[in-house]
Amino acid sequence: EVIPATGHTESGMVEVTAATCEKDGLKQNTCTECGTVLGSETIPATGHTESGMIEVTPAGCESNGLKQNTCTECGTVLGTETIPATGHNYGGFVTTVEPGCEEDGVETSTCANCGDTIERSIPATGHNYGDWIVEEEPTEDSEGLKYKECANCGNRITEDIPPIEQHVHDYAETDRVESTCTAAGY
Repeated sequence: EVIPATGHTESGMVEVTAATCEKDGLKQNTCTECGTVLGSETIPATGHTESGMIEVTPAGCESNGLKQNTCTECGTVLGTETIPATGHNYGGFVTTVEPGCEEDGVETSTCANCGDTIERSIPATGHNYGDWIVEEEPTEDSEGLKYKECANCGNRITEDIPPIEQHVHDYAETDRVESTCTAAGY
């Protein structure tokens, strides 16, 4: 006797491969008894879901930053944008080494964004000498000594004072009176 075929038992459309942002997926209707594919249907690719431009790397004083538009589903980078370097933001200069009479000083300015510093020189002030002070008066026989002292650092410069001119006796003969036995002369 012939036993008639039972016919396929359909599964209905079942997703076999999920659709992605860029690739189509697949649905199939198969026989639950023998596995024969009875029909198929394409699931269209979903397309990317954009995040919009989001800062990924901030710009630095000397380096560019980066913005990216990324798919929120698969992570694919859909676009990038460069954020230009900001440049340094140096404040005012602050004296870090005071200038001396003979040594230059230093001023420093610091970037508020990254802490980088730049320096510039402050010229030496030069000595601030007062008036001459006589330390040793000259005589006819020896030199004297005078000095000036810097009010800022105490440095001294000295200079000899030439001896004073020898005085010359100028004896003039005056009327002479001869001495006698009873009176003195002059």
